[in-house]
Amino acid sequence: MCFEGLSKLKKLEILNIDSNWFNKTIVKQSSGLASLKALVASNNDIEGFFPFQELSIFENLVTLDLSSNRLNGSLSMQD
Repeated sequence: MCFEGLSKLKKLEILNIDSNWFNKTIVKQSSGLASLKALVASNNDIEGFFPFQELSIFENLVTLDLSSNRLNGSLSMQD
């Protein structure tokens, strides 16, 4: 799935891609969404170790829903 046009939505605050077959590359493909406050990516095909360090591009992100995926590892919250 290609999200090239998604980066043009500079003021997008909520992105709900629930219940699709997206994998973890969705984070890189939506990197132009600096104003994003909520990302709902539950019930997708995201598996393995999620690249949480890549979430730093979302400076305004308040809500992240990755439930019902097949992720491994743990998330460490740091200041």
